[in-house]
Amino acid sequence: MGDVEAAEEQFDHAGALRTRQEAVNRALNGGNTKQALQAALENPPLGCKDEKIKLDSLTLVTNTVSRVKDNEIQAHVDQLSSFEVDTLMKFIYKGLGEAQECGRYLKWHEVVTNKAGLGVIVRAIAERRGL
Repeated sequence: MGDVEAAEEQFDHAGALRTRQEAVNRALNGGNTKQALQAALENPPLGCKDEKIKLDSLTLVTNTVSRVKDNEIQAHVDQLSSFEVDTLMKFIYKGLGEAQECGRYLKWHEVVTNKAGLGVIVRAIAERRGL
């Protein structure tokens, strides 16, 4: 087992999820969807073997993006770092694969691709440590 795999096994994905959920709920309760989106994308469960944590993380992101108005999607994507954009695209594909909010995710897909180019699609699909 390599160093990355060992570190992933020791990482507390459940604790990170709880932290993300609390931060997202605080931000959404305060009406700050931009902050909620960034919090939802922080410490994603990459390489996590627990499907419940992965699905709960997807639900967190889905609930967050569904609160953003269509005319505000661009502003939300523009404030994200390149890592956050890549992570968002991974969640978009996970959401499409789970048939959650497909119409909403397709709108986000277009905006993310326009910002980050086709490379974001390749990185999301080719990532070895998937969501």
